[in-house]
Amino acid sequence: MEHKILGKGETLLLIHGFAISYPIWRRIQQKIVDAGYKLIIIDLLDTNNDKNEHEYIDQCISGIEKIRRAQKVKRISIIGYSLGAIFAEKYFSSYKDNVNLVINIFPPILTRTRKRFLDILITFATSFNFFWEIVLSGKILYFLIILLGFNLRQNKESKYWFEIISKSKIKTMTLWLKIVNSYKQLPNNKKIINIIAKNDWAASNRKTREGDVVLNCSHSGIITESEKVAKAIINILSSLNANSKQS
Repeated sequence: MEHKILGKGETLLLIHGFAISYPIWRRIQQKIVDAGYKLIIIDLLDTNNDKNEHEYIDQCISGIEKIRRAQKVKRISIIGYSLGAIFAEKYFSSYKDNVNLVINIFPPILTRTRKRFLDILITFATSFNFFWEIVLSGKILYFLIILLGFNLRQNKESKYWFEIISKSKIKTMTLWLKIVNSYKQLPNNKKIINIIAKNDWAASNRKTREGDVVLNCSHSGIITESEKVAKAIINILSSLNANSKQS
């Protein structure tokens, strides 16, 4: 699994969201490094293989564990953005003893309406193989990006997202959508904290766990409101370290 490392200090592993890997962190990564953390930023596997979503998740989780071992880190904190939050929780489920904390940034907790809509899309696409190639490309893809990511506000960033996402393999994007659709939050756990976007059109904007943080931004807030997001992450990590010292 490809990855890059920045900074020194307590280790954080960052998992990107839908189809945008390293660039999604570009406006917050230095702020976190300056706060005294080492970042391992991974790139989820892009695949042409005929793996189902469960096999794909297992492969990615295994890749993350190999990175942790190679870095000789006993325990890590994981930050997952959007789709990446699912992989963060999946890793936590498999390797609880290796995790200090999971921070989910704008996790894809779908409302019933959004989930039903995605159910219909996936069911339809199963019957008509060409469907995803239409939906996940061109003007339709761009519309979905500005709708779900930017609340219908076009800007330079929405166009940049489109340029990157449109280069991803259709099979991989299809897998990611199936993973989002099947996502069920883990039971409440003190080691898992969500950062919720109040104006998120892609997912639920409600607190689901004790300690959750709500920010006044959209799903693209990791870029458009990077100061708020970085500050929230650093505050959560600082609270964890303070509590650890007290105990």
